[in-house]
Amino acid sequence: MGSSLVVDPVAAFGNYSGMRNQKPYLLKEIDDILTEQLKRDEDIVRQNRAALDAMVEALLESGSLSGDDVGSIVKGSTPARRNRATRAL
Repeated sequence: MGSSLVVDPVAAFGNYSGMRNQKPYLLKEIDDILTEQLKRDEDIVRQNRAALDAMVEALLESGSLSGDDVGSIVKGSTPARRNRATRAL
């Protein structure tokens, strides 16, 4: 019958290391994508560092944060303080 466009890389190359050796340009493309995403992630953390630090402080103080607490911190306000026993419920 007809042939398929689907290729099983393990069947085609025996294993993934064989595939990497066959297609070295893929390693560069993957590395470029990962490097670009790492830079993007680092920028996001830098831009939101104050909120991240505030979340760390609130977590150290109370032990947990609700979604509302995180939202308050991100918006720049201080989350309502509740004791640990109340938060655990």
